[in-house]
Amino acid sequence: MKKLILLLSLMCFVFGIQAQNRRQGVRSTTVKKTAVAKKARTSEVKKIVPMTSEQVTEYTKHMVDSVKMEGSNWESILILPGLTKNEIYRFAKEYMSKNFTNWAKNIQLDDVENGKIVCMGALQTIVVKKMNPIDGKNCAEVFNGNTKQTLTLDIKDEKVRVRGEGFAWTGKATLYIENMSCDPSYYYGEGLLTMSMLIGEEKNVAGGETMCCDALRLGVLQYLTGLRNYSLKAKLDDDF
Repeated sequence: MKKLILLLSLMCFVFGIQAQNRRQGVRSTTVKKTAVAKKARTSEVKKIVPMTSEQVTEYTKHMVDSVKMEGSNWESILILPGLTKNEIYRFAKEYMSKNFTNWAKNIQLDDVENGKIVCMGALQTIVVKKMNPIDGKNCAEVFNGNTKQTLTLDIKDEKVRVRGEGFAWTGKATLYIENMSCDPSYYYGEGLLTMSMLIGEEKNVAGGETMCCDALRLGVLQYLTGLRNYSLKAKLDDDF
């Protein structure tokens, strides 16, 4: 009987040690967590919303281009809402190819990737020089032609910076007596100084230069307004 009780006690002792070892093993087991890779935030893409036809009309009506002039050189930034860099690049080339003579020959740099165009362009320049009356009739000499300049377009989304450099005038001067025109005398490729002397005479060369630059500024505004309107309307045509 004593042997039986001793055997049972021994068995209980062994089972108790095994159970304790199992509990400790569970506690010491490290649970590995599955690492979840965090998704990197994607950069927000700027959504360019094209203007409606009503917005284009309103924008064209009230916008006044600001042109910075230094002599005959100038610079202006056109804001073109709703147009990407590639669209402005394409529309600018279309516009200039339709308005400038020998467009293909006058391109000096055509970089679509960086949005840059350098070309020779001709901007209308009309200067009126008042003269002394003849036989009591009012007289004026009208210089009607184009100022050739190197145009540089730097294009980004929704805007383009346009610069004009150099001065070479091509056109004709016509003498008007009252409303009657006389045979014109022609001038080709004149520099700014020569044109200033023709218009302002030797005693007032500075005044002649101012008149040339003011006339050129009007030609610049005409070109920029045309480029802006063409681009905005071409964008609407693309979205038909």
